[in-house]
Amino acid sequence: MQRPDEAKHLRAWLYVSESRMPDAEADTAIEDIVRVSRERNRHLAVTGALLFTRQRFAQFLEGPEEGVNALKTSILCDDRHQLVTTACWVIQKGRLFQGWSLVYSGASQYMAGILNQVDLGGGAIPHKVCEELAYLIEQFAQTDDLDRKDPIP
Repeated sequence: MQRPDEAKHLRAWLYVSESRMPDAEADTAIEDIVRVSRERNRHLAVTGALLFTRQRFAQFLEGPEEGVNALKTSILCDDRHQLVTTACWVIQKGRLFQGWSLVYSGASQYMAGILNQVDLGGGAIPHKVCEELAYLIEQFAQTDDLDRKDPIP
């Protein structure tokens, strides 16, 4: 999926946001988000991971700058969440999620504890929390749990 000239233009965005979805609708809504995101990510040559704790989202996206920017614009306008707070916006040398349009992880008390440390809408996310989120995303990329992955043919 990564072209030889892509590495110098590979952009990564990690954000955390607060869910606005009613709990009764969350399961159906997140299934729809994952389905639509996988297709759109493939089209834009973007890969990444989505974490959802029922109260908060965290998402890591990586790919060509134009693709990540298009998704960022769409995400910022999505009324299913609010207080979208950037943890990092960087240029990367390579993909963490090579070959997967979107890896998804559902509710986890552990992740909820980490995401709840983020002061949404309050400016910069503490460096320690950013490092922990980035580490967890990187570990998530190494998982062998194929049930959560959607391979790109």
